[in-house]
Amino acid sequence: MQAARTMEAIGPGGTGKSTFMNLAQRLLGERNTYVTTLNQLEENRFEGAAIYRKRLLVITDSERYGGEVTQLKAITGQDPIRYEKKHKQQGEELSRFTPTCMVIVAANEIPQTADYTYLPFCYYFSAASVVMDHDAQDPRH
Repeated sequence: MQAARTMEAIGPGGTGKSTFMNLAQRLLGERNTYVTTLNQLEENRFEGAAIYRKRLLVITDSERYGGEVTQLKAITGQDPIRYEKKHKQQGEELSRFTPTCMVIVAANEIPQTADYTYLPFCYYFSAASVVMDHDAQDPRH
């Protein structure tokens, strides 16, 4: 059984989604990550080339997208996707590849898409936070 490659980080602002995504990006390195929106991933035919050989794909502002998630399903299902670059004749280079990246989808609410078969692993970020009293003594001392 293969480990999960997709995670949806859902929660209101200020609950740590961006912190978590920044940590993941820093661990893997800038050249190994790509950040986009669900709208760009699905509507821009050149986005596939941008994730070639990336280890992490971070998709932000997902709740604002209401269309199909064909590209996202292909990426998370490890199906081949198109590799198309601007000003390059098709056939000159690789035209399809199979992404192997981990995908993190971040949103304040569960994204409403036109495809009801897309069910990622969701991690809900809660609004609870730890408040530290800077004047209090550390109980370990």
